[in-house]
Amino acid sequence: MPSWRDTEPGERLVSQRKVVIMVDVPERTAGPDIDALDILRRIAPLQCEPDALGVKEAGIANAYAELMGELGIEAELLEVEEGRPSVIGRVRGSGGGQSILFNTHLLVPTSPLEEWHYDPYAITVEDGKAYGMGVSDTKAGIVAMMLAARQIAAEGPMGDVIIGLGAGGERAGFIGTKPIVERVRPDVAVVCEPTSLDIVYVQYGCLWVTFTVRGKQGFVDAGVSALHKSMPLYRALLELNEEVRERRHPLLPPSKLAINALQAGEHWVLTPHQCVVKVDRRIIPGETVQSATEEFEAILATLRSEDPQFEASMELALALPPVEMSAESSIVAAASSAITDRRGKAPQLLGIKGFTEMVHMYQAGVEAIICGPGSTAVIHAADEYIPVDDLYDAVDVYAGIARRITATPSAAG
Repeated sequence: MPSWRDTEPGERLVSQRKVVIMVDVPERTAGPDIDALDILRRIAPLQCEPDALGVKEAGIANAYAELMGELGIEAELLEVEEGRPSVIGRVRGSGGGQSILFNTHLLVPTSPLEEWHYDPYAITVEDGKAYGMGVSDTKAGIVAMMLAARQIAAEGPMGDVIIGLGAGGERAGFIGTKPIVERVRPDVAVVCEPTSLDIVYVQYGCLWVTFTVRGKQGFVDAGVSALHKSMPLYRALLELNEEVRERRHPLLPPSKLAINALQAGEHWVLTPHQCVVKVDRRIIPGETVQSATEEFEAILATLRSEDPQFEASMELALALPPVEMSAESSIVAAASSAITDRRGKAPQLLGIKGFTEMVHMYQAGVEAIICGPGSTAVIHAADEYIPVDDLYDAVDVYAGIARRITATPSAAG
């Protein structure tokens, strides 16, 4: 029996169609018997991995916009960076109710194709699990939000139900989710990352820092080795990590940093003129981007005072504040009630050690949670799967959340 690997790669490519500004809602939409697993099968062939395949969002965004149109959801493409559109879907309410945004990213993490036992671009159901590339992160969440919006549309909501599929992959949504939030300005939001349908309202902040230590190239022992000059910095960073790991939050692992790259030199006999040190710093509520940055600056100042030949600079490649939403917010209450109704037990209220697009809701003053089908334990890896029950539960949970929120009178009245 041929395996999925026997298919020619070209047969699986998504066509890069012309970017459409608005997708008309057809008069006749998909019937009431539409099935979530069938929709997941339809989107499984979408190749969304930017790292392995160099994929951009245009074809993917068009595919989702067209699918929304079939489901009776108004859709438009929002393009901040050329060739990289986001998708905004909307079910318009009659007025007077709060609006809710369901959000996630269009691109999915890359995992090694050669390690897959199942066809990554089809859905294989086995032992109650649906296997496929990106199903947990986050194709199943996208299916659930679309079908939930379709359900609420049939009920005639007072407030808008909005879907935001952001460009930019997992680089924090600066060209996708951030402009979506600014455009639609929802009252509340749900980020549909995998949480096994528990509720996450706290997440790490993050700094990606690049230190560049400079020396002078020379032959054999001539010059000034930037690699040698970087060693005191390396030791100081390790000492800082020991210090910050004492800082705690009840819902997160300790504050921390990791030195994940040390790059210097290319030849056996040449003294390296430059050494690059890349650091991932995770910060918890109570810390700030500024305070974490100042700790790095203090290290550099100390090293310069101790060694007049020490020359280094620091650049922030990413700077995100930590997020702690209110556990007493209306979106937490609505989600807890909807999950309990569907599953017969209350969800856990948790923190997440990564970062998500929730940071843009936080900065815009929008109450938000992370809540989605699937588990982070299986993402970014071969044989990613979603429990089939999670998929169906998520449709009902999202509909329940939207139903409660859109029936709540808006402040604007």
